[in-house]
Amino acid sequence: MAFPTNLTNAVDSVTEIMADHLNNLEAKVGIDGSAVATSLDYLLKNSASLDPGHQHSSASAGLGNVTNDAQLKASQLDTDGTLAADADDRVASQKATKTYADVIAAALASGWVAAGETWTYASADAPTFTFTISGDKTGKYSPGMRLRLTQGGSVKFFIVTVVAYSSPNTTITVYGGTDYTLANATITDPYFSPFKAPQGFPLDPAKWTVEVTNNSSIDQNNPTINIWYNLGNINISVPIGAWRLEYSGYMEAGHSGTSYIQIFATLSTSVSSESENKFRTAVLEGASNTTSAGGSVLKSKTVNVSGKTTYYLLFRAYQSGLIYLRIGGAMQITIIRAVCAYL
Repeated sequence: MAFPTNLTNAVDSVTEIMADHLNNLEAKVGIDGSAVATSLDYLLKNSASLDPGHQHSSASAGLGNVTNDAQLKASQLDTDGTLAADADDRVASQKATKTYADVIAAALASGWVAAGETWTYASADAPTFTFTISGDKTGKYSPGMRLRLTQGGSVKFFIVTVVAYSSPNTTITVYGGTDYTLANATITDPYFSPFKAPQGFPLDPAKWTVEVTNNSSIDQNNPTINIWYNLGNINISVPIGAWRLEYSGYMEAGHSGTSYIQIFATLSTSVSSESENKFRTAVLEGASNTTSAGGSVLKSKTVNVSGKTTYYLLFRAYQSGLIYLRIGGAMQITIIRAVCAYL
């Protein structure tokens, strides 16, 4: 007997159930774990069954061109143009990507990068100043970087000289040159740059120089041999950081008789001794009948100081019998100059 195509609508105690009915039903449904490919048990439970059982192929569902890959969830689409989430399970939208790229392009064009954080005034030791940033920023900032910020409506520029972290803040020491001071006031629009010449940054070395001059001639009468003298107390205070330190001027000495003359000059962190000989210069007159000798001196060297340091201009007689030792500022202006080494 063929499997019916219409419902039998069997009635208890009336409709006669025949063996063919049961056999057809079992053949249609199938036994548990049926291997008959046309049975419902096979179609629904056998892993080899593709249609219309529980495991469908993309082709049988009309999706032959769809790959078996994970799809992006709406919650994973990031529209933040700063990409602040910094997550592996987020995908930036086209607009967010463009916004982020535009910021990078603008930074490359101007040389300035928005700091994206709060800078808070800390202290002053003119001409250097400090401000703090929450967290460890030693991987972000380094000496030599340029800074731009606004205080009271005025744009100011600085050079970073020291970066130090002590939980919970990073302290940035900056030098403002001759034109800029950091006030004890709110700092807005903070930017930084790793470039030498970001847009608007003043590069004139004179603006990033500490200088001391003296135009007087000063004598030390009857100088003692090998004693260093700080004539006129000429000195310079070098701020924290790296500097190209130099001095120039005219020095002279006179002898009571006739002999050679040799005198030295140097810059030193001591007022009465030479702290290092790399700053030393000399004037020598070797004739045996010399009564006086003088000459111009010039010396420079890069120094890196961990705190504001005073350097003294010193002079020394190398032989006895001198009646005077002179710094001749009236003949040639005496200059001590420290130029920021990060220019």
